[in-house]
Amino acid sequence: RLKRIYLTHCYNITGRALEPLRGSTVLERLDLSLRPRHGYDVYPVPLWGRLLHVHVLPILHSIIGREYHSLKHIQFPHFDFEDLREKCGYFQQFLLKYDETGHHQNAVCRKCSVDCNRSLSIFRDDNKDYIGIQKYTCYDCLNHYCYNCKGEDDEGQFCLSFCKLCEKWRCIDCQMMKPCSSCIEFHRDGHGDVDNYTLRNDISFICKDCTDENNECGICGDVFCPDCQSSSPGYDYIVSCGECSARGCIVCKDLIYCSHESCELSQCELCRVPERNTERDVSYCNMCDSFFCFKHRLEDCKRDWRDSCGECLRMLAPTLARAYEEGNPPQT
Repeated sequence: RLKRIYLTHCYNITGRALEPLRGSTVLERLDLSLRPRHGYDVYPVPLWGRLLHVHVLPILHSIIGREYHSLKHIQFPHFDFEDLREKCGYFQQFLLKYDETGHHQNAVCRKCSVDCNRSLSIFRDDNKDYIGIQKYTCYDCLNHYCYNCKGEDDEGQFCLSFCKLCEKWRCIDCQMMKPCSSCIEFHRDGHGDVDNYTLRNDISFICKDCTDENNECGICGDVFCPDCQSSSPGYDYIVSCGECSARGCIVCKDLIYCSHESCELSQCELCRVPERNTERDVSYCNMCDSFFCFKHRLEDCKRDWRDSCGECLRMLAPTLARAYEEGNPPQT
């Protein structure tokens, strides 16, 4: 009477062990993605691991070939599209047959109660990177939703959204989804209308289970998808203060960095105390338009005291005077 199977991290499985499932009429869910049910893998997941089409697909065919089968959801591993197209037409045949089974032909949206089979092509086809991922079906509760149906809350969140990190569709009743703030700003900045449904495919969502300190700001709650971060090499949306180590988005933390090429000092707005003047403070000189920590500002001025920026010298003076009074002059 096995109804749900998850092959999380079973990278060495070939599929032969699934033979007892052949012709099953009670199996509702089969997750072959090899990924965690909740959250996402830090390291890249093997595309198919050791799973072999020759073992898995005949078993799946035998299940959906039964008149009263119960299979509602299959989560396949991430595919290499070119390899799939060239070597596995059998897999494409399976997707078409699965799409045409009685359950999916009569799929009804839980929100609007419309028989939306024509708009519910059961496997995602809007992006070739996600071929084989069942869409319009919540991964957790297995309910179907139309693509454009929204909830009753004031924010008008979509009933069903796709998480960019764990690659699962989840409904608002099972998992809160957040849109990538960078994606939204990109479209607001003269690239389109974020309220337009056609733009939904261009905005990435991240589910609650996949948010952590690396993609969510703990201050404002904004999240940032991996696509936006990878499209800006050397530019981080989530940053860490070099002094207090607190993390947050670039807007909330408002970090300033020492511009010296070998210096890694940075300070957030809360750590910047103008009256403190310690050697670890990073400060801005509006006369020469420079950001330096004390050490590298002093080094810059020592190259030629007479031609140094007067404002920089005034910034250095209190710390230098205090250091000499304490008998501990800076070693630079």
